[in-house]
Amino acid sequence: ARALQSRGVTGVITPLPDSARIDSEALLATPFLREVAGQHVVIFRGDGGRELLGDTLRARGARVQTVTCYRRGKPTFDAALLNAAGARGEVAAVIVTSSEGLRNFRERLGAGGGWLDHALVAVPHPRIAAVARELGLTRVVESASGDEALAATVLRAFAA
Repeated sequence: ARALQSRGVTGVITPLPDSARIDSEALLATPFLREVAGQHVVIFRGDGGRELLGDTLRARGARVQTVTCYRRGKPTFDAALLNAAGARGEVAAVIVTSSEGLRNFRERLGAGGGWLDHALVAVPHPRIAAVARELGLTRVVESASGDEALAATVLRAFAA
Protein backbone atom coordinates (compact mmCIF):
# COMPACT_ATOMS: atom_id res chain seq x y z
CA ALA A 1 0.00 0.00 0.00
CA ARG A 2 2.79 2.41 0.91
CA ALA A 3 4.64 1.66 -2.34
CA LEU A 4 1.52 2.32 -4.41
CA GLN A 5 0.69 5.50 -2.51
CA SER A 6 4.27 6.77 -2.94
CA ARG A 7 3.75 6.46 -6.69
CA GLY A 8 0.55 8.47 -6.69
CA VAL A 9 -1.99 5.66 -6.55
CA THR A 10 -4.88 6.81 -4.39
CA GLY A 11 -7.67 4.84 -2.78
CA VAL A 12 -5.51 1.88 -1.77
CA ILE A 13 -7.54 -0.43 0.45
CA THR A 14 -5.82 -2.45 3.16
CA PRO A 15 -7.08 -4.31 6.21
CA LEU A 16 -8.16 -2.06 9.04
CA PRO A 17 -5.28 -0.42 10.95
CA ASP A 18 -6.02 -2.37 14.12
CA SER A 19 -6.07 -5.71 12.29
CA ALA A 20 -3.18 -8.00 13.16
CA ARG A 21 -3.84 -9.94 9.98
CA ILE A 22 -3.08 -9.16 6.37
CA ASP A 23 -5.16 -11.78 4.58
CA SER A 24 -8.32 -12.16 2.53
CA GLU A 25 -10.51 -12.36 5.62
CA ALA A 26 -9.15 -9.08 6.99
CA LEU A 27 -9.49 -7.38 3.61
CA LEU A 28 -13.08 -8.59 3.25
CA ALA A 29 -13.87 -7.09 6.68
CA THR A 30 -13.02 -3.56 5.51
CA PRO A 31 -16.05 -1.28 5.15
CA PHE A 32 -15.19 -0.61 1.49
CA LEU A 33 -15.61 -4.27 0.51
CA ARG A 34 -18.79 -4.95 2.46
CA GLU A 35 -21.13 -3.26 -0.05
CA VAL A 36 -19.86 -4.08 -3.55
CA ALA A 37 -23.03 -5.04 -5.42
CA GLY A 38 -22.81 -3.92 -9.03
CA GLN A 39 -19.13 -2.93 -8.81
CA HIS A 40 -16.38 -4.32 -11.03
CA VAL A 41 -13.44 -5.72 -9.07
CA VAL A 42 -10.15 -6.91 -10.53
CA ILE A 43 -7.99 -9.22 -8.42
CA PHE A 44 -4.33 -9.46 -9.39
CA ARG A 45 -3.01 -12.77 -8.14
CA GLY A 46 -0.76 -15.74 -8.71
CA ASP A 47 -1.89 -18.91 -10.40
CA GLY A 48 -3.71 -21.16 -7.99
CA GLY A 49 -4.30 -20.15 -4.40
CA ARG A 50 -7.45 -19.59 -2.43
CA GLU A 51 -10.69 -18.46 -4.03
CA LEU A 52 -12.15 -16.87 -0.91
CA LEU A 53 -11.75 -13.23 -1.96
CA GLY A 54 -13.29 -13.64 -5.40
CA ASP A 55 -16.02 -16.00 -4.26
CA THR A 56 -17.06 -13.73 -1.37
CA LEU A 57 -17.10 -10.59 -3.52
CA ARG A 58 -19.22 -12.40 -6.14
CA ALA A 59 -21.61 -13.50 -3.39
CA ARG A 60 -21.84 -9.83 -2.37
CA GLY A 61 -22.88 -8.94 -5.92
CA ALA A 62 -19.62 -7.73 -7.46
CA ARG A 63 -18.47 -8.57 -10.97
CA VAL A 64 -15.06 -10.12 -10.35
CA GLN A 65 -12.26 -10.60 -12.82
CA THR A 66 -8.94 -12.21 -11.92
CA VAL A 67 -5.64 -11.43 -13.60
CA THR A 68 -2.79 -13.88 -13.13
CA CYS A 69 0.38 -11.84 -12.79
CA TYR A 70 2.82 -14.37 -11.35
CA ARG A 71 3.37 -18.12 -11.20
CA ARG A 72 4.03 -20.12 -8.12
CA GLY A 73 6.91 -22.55 -8.18
CA LYS A 74 8.96 -24.69 -5.89
CA PRO A 75 12.40 -23.25 -5.18
CA THR A 76 15.47 -25.41 -5.48
CA PHE A 77 18.15 -25.58 -2.80
CA ASP A 78 20.62 -28.10 -1.46
CA ALA A 79 18.51 -29.93 1.11
CA ALA A 80 21.49 -32.03 2.23
CA LEU A 81 23.37 -28.93 3.46
CA LEU A 82 20.34 -27.59 5.30
CA ASN A 83 19.50 -30.99 6.78
CA ALA A 84 23.06 -31.41 8.02
CA ALA A 85 22.94 -27.98 9.69
CA GLY A 86 19.53 -28.77 11.18
CA ALA A 87 20.73 -32.10 12.53
CA ARG A 88 23.66 -30.32 14.22
CA GLY A 89 21.23 -27.85 15.84
CA GLU A 90 22.53 -24.94 13.77
CA VAL A 91 19.12 -23.83 12.46
CA ALA A 92 17.71 -21.55 15.14
CA ALA A 93 14.33 -20.84 13.56
CA VAL A 94 12.36 -21.11 10.37
CA ILE A 95 9.84 -18.51 9.20
CA VAL A 96 7.12 -19.75 6.87
CA THR A 97 4.59 -17.40 5.27
CA SER A 98 2.29 -19.78 3.40
CA SER A 99 0.80 -23.24 3.83
CA GLU A 100 1.86 -24.14 0.32
CA GLY A 101 5.42 -22.98 1.02
CA LEU A 102 5.54 -25.05 4.21
CA ARG A 103 4.38 -28.19 2.40
CA ASN A 104 6.94 -27.59 -0.34
CA PHE A 105 9.72 -27.01 2.21
CA ARG A 106 8.85 -30.17 4.14
CA GLU A 107 8.75 -32.19 0.92
CA ARG A 108 12.07 -30.78 -0.28
CA LEU A 109 13.82 -31.61 3.02
CA GLY A 110 12.82 -35.23 2.57
CA ALA A 111 13.84 -38.00 4.95
CA GLY A 112 16.71 -35.94 6.40
CA GLY A 113 14.37 -33.18 7.53
CA GLY A 114 13.36 -34.68 10.89
CA TRP A 115 15.09 -31.76 12.63
CA LEU A 116 12.22 -29.53 11.46
CA ASP A 117 9.80 -31.39 13.74
CA HIS A 118 11.44 -29.75 16.78
CA ALA A 119 12.70 -26.47 15.29
CA LEU A 120 11.08 -23.15 16.15
CA VAL A 121 8.74 -22.36 13.27
CA ALA A 122 7.14 -18.90 13.14
CA VAL A 123 4.04 -18.38 11.00
CA PRO A 124 1.85 -15.31 10.40
CA HIS A 125 -1.55 -16.98 10.28
CA PRO A 126 -3.58 -19.58 12.21
CA ARG A 127 -4.26 -21.51 8.98
CA ILE A 128 -0.49 -21.96 8.41
CA ALA A 129 -0.02 -22.93 12.07
CA ALA A 130 -2.67 -25.63 11.68
CA VAL A 131 -0.89 -27.05 8.62
CA ALA A 132 2.43 -26.98 10.51
CA ARG A 133 0.94 -28.98 13.35
CA GLU A 134 -0.69 -31.41 10.89
CA LEU A 135 2.79 -32.00 9.45
CA GLY A 136 4.09 -32.90 12.92
CA LEU A 137 5.92 -29.69 13.81
CA THR A 138 5.91 -29.21 17.57
CA ARG A 139 7.35 -25.69 18.18
CA VAL A 140 5.01 -23.53 16.14
CA VAL A 141 4.53 -19.89 17.15
CA GLU A 142 1.94 -17.62 15.59
CA SER A 143 2.65 -14.02 14.75
CA ALA A 144 0.90 -11.03 13.30
CA SER A 145 1.57 -10.48 9.60
CA GLY A 146 4.59 -8.63 8.31
CA ASP A 147 8.35 -8.91 8.52
CA GLU A 148 8.73 -6.88 11.72
CA ALA A 149 6.06 -8.85 13.54
CA LEU A 150 7.57 -12.18 12.50
CA ALA A 151 11.05 -11.12 13.61
CA ALA A 152 9.70 -9.85 16.94
CA THR A 153 7.84 -13.14 17.47
CA VAL A 154 11.02 -15.15 16.92
CA LEU A 155 12.97 -12.91 19.31
CA ARG A 156 10.25 -13.23 21.99
CA ALA A 157 10.24 -17.02 21.59
CA PHE A 158 14.01 -17.18 22.15
CA ALA A 159 13.82 -14.77 25.09
CA ALA A 160 11.25 -17.01 26.75
